[in-house]
Amino acid sequence: MYLVELTSGKEAVYRSVDEFTAAIRRSEVSSQARIYHRASSRWIPVTLHPQFRKVAAEWAAEPPRPLLRTQWTFYRADTAERAPGPYEAAGERASTEATATRTMPARSWRSVLGGLIGHHQG
Repeated sequence: MYLVELTSGKEAVYRSVDEFTAAIRRSEVSSQARIYHRASSRWIPVTLHPQFRKVAAEWAAEPPRPLLRTQWTFYRADTAERAPGPYEAAGERASTEATATRTMPARSWRSVLGGLIGHHQG
């Protein structure tokens, strides 16, 4: 007989090794659970129990399950359904003048701070 304190705070009794093993396999008993050790009259982590270790070793020996998805991305993979831009909607192409950016000469930190304070260098 196995008295196990589950992670939810409930206690469960398993009458045989088979019941205990089945509970471990269906994740009812997790690694955070505790089991009552009669010889020492105290609760110990279930990870110390040989049956739990045996089932955990079986999980480690199994090959990983195949992934359900074949492509992982945060963006849409298909570009055919892309929404048209503002110029494309009207049937026009954006000109290079409209999309070009102007570069401004870099300003010194003194001129930036002077402009914020209200002082002008002259």
